[in-house]
Amino acid sequence: MIKSIQINKNRIRKLKNKGIKGFVWTFYDKLLLNVFSIVYYYLNTKIPHPNKVIWVKVAEIEYMLKKDGDLRKWSFPGSIKDGDWDLNYIAFKDQPKIWDKRNGIIEHFTNEVPWRDTIYFKKHHDHLQDVCGCTNIDELVQYYERNIDSLFDKVKSEGFVSEYEKSNVDPLYVHIGRNGEIFYTRDGQHRLSIAVALGIEYLPVRVWWRHKQWQEMRCNLSQRNPIHTKSNLKNHPDLQDIFKNN
Repeated sequence: MIKSIQINKNRIRKLKNKGIKGFVWTFYDKLLLNVFSIVYYYLNTKIPHPNKVIWVKVAEIEYMLKKDGDLRKWSFPGSIKDGDWDLNYIAFKDQPKIWDKRNGIIEHFTNEVPWRDTIYFKKHHDHLQDVCGCTNIDELVQYYERNIDSLFDKVKSEGFVSEYEKSNVDPLYVHIGRNGEIFYTRDGQHRLSIAVALGIEYLPVRVWWRHKQWQEMRCNLSQRNPIHTKSNLKNHPDLQDIFKNN
């Protein structure tokens, strides 16, 4: 009960800090996006379902789009997007705050370093005052001790499951570029880092954007014998449903 009250207080504080704009965005993010995705899917019957889960090697999730959050703000999961958005990307290791957060989570769980002493908290202390609905570092440490530690325990005991099984651990989202490149979408840094800390090889993900050229290739592939597909694509996670059905 106490834990639930503390978590709800953080959520309420986070919404208050965002104001009316925050409430509108939360409503859009949690409800309307799902509605838009389903409508888009039924209007474009040849595209995969937005809730389709694919299994990606953790080691292959190493790049992300620049300004991904701004690009995705008014789009929705499972959509097909043309253009050169997939050419403007950056490696995790070249994003100091994201890379330090990943390494901080890993050192906490592999070397038992207290959250406050991890590289993430120590190097970015001045920029963590308003994260996860917290107003100071002490609250953020408590948040990590409650939520991230429990998430780690859940993943360690249950793992990541398929879309046919029930789990409170939601899949991450990725984008897929024109040639099948996998791009991380920033959301789910804790889950991804926990997977690395536990040595998990494959991670369940959903796709936010597929490049138009990639989707056209998927459609063409589904209409002919996939045995003639280029060898470098035969193991691609987003094509396994096509190979399975042919």
